[in-house]
Amino acid sequence: MANSLQQFNTNKPQEQSGDLKFSQWISQEYVQSMISSALTDKKVAQNFVSSICAAVSTNPDLQTCAKATVLSAGLLATSLGLSLSPAIGQCYIVPFNDKKNGKVATFILGWRGYVQLATRTGYYDTIHVVAIKEGEIVKIDPINDEYIFAPIQDPEAREKASTVGYYAFFRYNERSGGFRKHLYWSKEKMLHHADRYSQAFHLEAVKSSEPNKARVSFADYEAGKYSKTDEWKYSSFWYKDFDGMAMKTMVRQLIGKWGIMNSDFLQAYEADGNMLSTSDGVVTIQPVDGDGDGEVAPPSETIDGTVVPEEAVENENGAVGDDKAVEKKRGRKPAAQEVPDNTNSVQESFFKKE
Repeated sequence: MANSLQQFNTNKPQEQSGDLKFSQWISQEYVQSMISSALTDKKVAQNFVSSICAAVSTNPDLQTCAKATVLSAGLLATSLGLSLSPAIGQCYIVPFNDKKNGKVATFILGWRGYVQLATRTGYYDTIHVVAIKEGEIVKIDPINDEYIFAPIQDPEAREKASTVGYYAFFRYNERSGGFRKHLYWSKEKMLHHADRYSQAFHLEAVKSSEPNKARVSFADYEAGKYSKTDEWKYSSFWYKDFDGMAMKTMVRQLIGKWGIMNSDFLQAYEADGNMLSTSDGVVTIQPVDGDGDGEVAPPSETIDGTVVPEEAVENENGAVGDDKAVEKKRGRKPAAQEVPDNTNSVQESFFKKE
């Protein structure tokens, strides 16, 4: 299959894109035609153009990404009925340094987006994910799939309590059989999971003669024991909101292994953490290949070498490390992937994978 990003670009004079602002580029006839092919409702298309232009104008890092990838990520979010607002937290457009295509935008699904898409399938009666606080565990029996917790009743006290783990569960409705599944991970397990799969996150301190590569341990980061001039080093979502990212990991693990996904859910699930491109109204996945973990952009550099943060959006959960990620740390080979048995799912031709 031909590279769909190249297909998108063959419809325009090559010298135009880099010289135009995003708002000017998106107003061109060939781009408007692509939007109309993907979003057939004119009002939806108009609102999309306004919102995506506003998002790019307020995010300097997105302005340096390949415009087609920003557009494609936004088109997917809109077609799925998901909000790109950081305040809502359903999905995000995040820059990534791709070895093949340079600075591109990736589509990141938040844990609220996962829950939203799962709810819309009509299969689930309940789906929930929560951080478990110290003192709340009564019984954990993974063999018999029995989990009992005693939540701290005072909201303020619970907020201040230390997180010791993460719990997610779902229950199908009666029409779907009523199947229940629970999943619990300790925070220690989640920390090692993040350290294993995220190139941007380091559980232990990293010593290096190159200042840009040195990192403090995660414990020191949480304690504020690092120079504020090095804040850019810890712009990964795993640092900014570990609990939120952990909850997304739980939902993705839970549904990916035991849940049912419809076509929309599959589109978002497969696109999560990847670059997208559009050709003739068809959104195509193009897995990123860079110094990051395939989910969150690593610290990037501008043309003059000035280091800038990996993303400009504020994200309470952002991306997730999971078993689909390639282990790029310390030269590990990719972990074995578990393919969910979604026998009731339907994949449509709208979403194709390279």
